[in-house]
Amino acid sequence: MLKKMTVAGVSLFSIIVGVNFYNTSEDKVVSTDFFDRKNPYSRKPASIGKGEVLVKKEEINKKVVGIENRIEKLATLKGCYTKKCEFSSADSREYDLSVGQSLKKELLNFYEEVLTNEIVDERVSSIARDFLKISNGHVKEAALLLISTQGPSQENLDSIVNNVLEYHDANLVGLALMELEKYKDDQYEVSIKESFVNNFSTGSLMVKEALAKGLYRFVNEDSRNVYGDILESLPKGSRVRRNLKASLDRYDHRARL
Repeated sequence: MLKKMTVAGVSLFSIIVGVNFYNTSEDKVVSTDFFDRKNPYSRKPASIGKGEVLVKKEEINKKVVGIENRIEKLATLKGCYTKKCEFSSADSREYDLSVGQSLKKELLNFYEEVLTNEIVDERVSSIARDFLKISNGHVKEAALLLISTQGPSQENLDSIVNNVLEYHDANLVGLALMELEKYKDDQYEVSIKESFVNNFSTGSLMVKEALAKGLYRFVNEDSRNVYGDILESLPKGSRVRRNLKASLDRYDHRARL
């Protein structure tokens, strides 16, 4: 029952992100209230503190074996991109889609296992980064959820920036921005700002629209003028400009409080 509820939650989340972000048929700016919600797929890692019971050695070994089995199965499925596997298909495109769907399912199963057992392990981040490189939005979404279970690191940040924000799928931007909220420390600020600025210059239109809408959470006193200059360079009446203006107005309002 828990597994069904978790998978259903992931599906519902994807639908919410799609509806809130990409209803581009209307002229008005879509509400940014979505970004006020806490990431439903984040959970703090388990910790051992005073008075807590240490995990038994057998349980630790079981978790390690579980990770190794997941990694092996994912590697086998990934290999199906380069060698023929038993996926029914009429053409190569349908075959690749079938492989992608299988990878997404396995990654989500891995994600559920990591959450349930509160696993913190560099191998989880490593496998997530590996699958973020695959040019399939469904696989990237599942890999992004998996990486969200782990703590922040420069390697994880670079992977999200290079393989999600610089990818052409706007449906991933909302989840990526929620994950990047873990990276608001000074040591990551420059990387994030440079990524956003570059995206406004070279990103796809839909990605820029989604990024502009959620940018307000990352604006601060130092970057306000940078994004203000970008605003002035955007075509008047464009959705990107309206979304960015709404984000900056929101930041300005909070700064005055």
